[in-house]
Amino acid sequence: MLLYIHGFNSSPFSDKAVMTAKYMARHHPSVAFHQPQLPNTPKAAMVLLTAYVEAAIDAKEPLAYIGSSLGGYFASYLAETYGGKAVLVNPAVKPFELFDEFMGPQFNPYTEQYYLVLPEHKSEVAEFNTAVIRNP
Repeated sequence: MLLYIHGFNSSPFSDKAVMTAKYMARHHPSVAFHQPQLPNTPKAAMVLLTAYVEAAIDAKEPLAYIGSSLGGYFASYLAETYGGKAVLVNPAVKPFELFDEFMGPQFNPYTEQYYLVLPEHKSEVAEFNTAVIRNP
């Protein structure tokens, strides 16, 4: 399984995600490729991502991740927690340190959804911090 994880305020319809999906369909159609739309909260996003990972483990599929920005942060956590290889594109390293500047109303231009970034989201995202990459 290859799991593409988009960044904050992005979606599977970003240029990088679309290009990756097209490449995978053309060159690696036998690989289970997923690029879900992540929920707007870190905890809910990780619940969704771990469901994909655990399903792949149950199916005995190899694990691989591509993560962009906040998705890179999540991909690091998943690779260190569940195993597999990860490619990180401009990864967020400590996004919890940046959350204060995003507090309040947000608009996702891909999904056309309005939502709120709340103080508890900062601590939620900090729960997935990977302080040390053991298998670079």
